[in-house]
Amino acid sequence: MKHLSKLVLVLAIILTAGNLNAQTDAKLGYVNSSEILQNIPGRDTLEQKLKDYRKDLEDQINSMMVEYRNKLKKFESNKGSMSQLIRQSKQQELRELEQRIQSFRQTADQDLQNKQQELFNPLIEKVKNAIEKVSEEQGYTYVFDVSMGTLLYYEKGDNIQPLVEKELGIR
Repeated sequence: MKHLSKLVLVLAIILTAGNLNAQTDAKLGYVNSSEILQNIPGRDTLEQKLKDYRKDLEDQINSMMVEYRNKLKKFESNKGSMSQLIRQSKQQELRELEQRIQSFRQTADQDLQNKQQELFNPLIEKVKNAIEKVSEEQGYTYVFDVSMGTLLYYEKGDNIQPLVEKELGIR
């Protein structure tokens, strides 16, 4: 349903652009923002920072898992000699550690997403601003992003991606 509404919106834009083109010489262009983001200087550094951050989180989870396995192994080997009260206490301790690990995993996933946004949003904004600047300078009425899959046909449009990449210092 969401895809269908996107399709209808794109068709309406294209039809409107076609009407505008007949009336005002609308200029259509397109870019592939994903490709631009792959080639932009500084992306490698951000990718490495995100990779390092992910590794730190994974290391923490692994450390917690080692602690859990050690406690479980110790519990299994000693449970025969434990009183009922101590056995219950140790089982509760293991359950709480399991819950902490699960909670940390969930929080780590969200935290990683937040870190990715924190690192890459300025880069995305920079690309967006370059697209807007090139579009205004070159007199484009509409510019479509083919990486989003919202453009059905663009043969008559101009690919302004090289101009945007030039603006960003790519190539």
